[in-house]
Amino acid sequence: MGRLAALVAQRIAENRLLEPAADSARAYYARLREADTVRTTADSLRQPLAAALLAEARKALAASDPEAALRAIAEAESVGAPASDVAALRAEVAQARTRAEQRTTVVGAGSLKRTRFVEPVYPRAARAAAIAGWVDLEFTVTPDGAVADVRVTGSEPADTFDVAAVEALSKWRFEPMRREGSAVEQRARLRMRFNLD
Repeated sequence: MGRLAALVAQRIAENRLLEPAADSARAYYARLREADTVRTTADSLRQPLAAALLAEARKALAASDPEAALRAIAEAESVGAPASDVAALRAEVAQARTRAEQRTTVVGAGSLKRTRFVEPVYPRAARAAAIAGWVDLEFTVTPDGAVADVRVTGSEPADTFDVAAVEALSKWRFEPMRREGSAVEQRARLRMRFNLD
């Protein structure tokens, strides 16, 4: 038991909490619990192991790896981490996932309030040939309301109006999207139409 306890402590110090699976603090702790029928030695290592696993979960969360965070939380819970700490970290993971989903959600530009509009310049060749069309665009409204990362996702006729659409949209401004009281980036899309008057 003394050797197993020393291995648990050593692996915690080395931050080898879960990997490699057979040579980790968690693996040696499980073997120690089986061998320690009175549980005094295992119980003395429960709190340091749980604390290290919770710290690992926080580190994974800070690195935007919610799956690794959840795995560390589950392991911490299995060794007896305080339920309040486990619940608080699970809530943080849920919030991080919600924020990540919101960042990747693309909304229609009609759901945003435009504060500056610049008319696109109708290409001369298209006007002369009496060509109408459209351009589908995806873009980011930054926290200060500017337009960034404009990308053409489709157009008809292809390449006829793309440059004019991107140049115009890049000059537009919007009221920034707000979440929890703060301005945040928001991905959006729109179809810009080019019709002859």
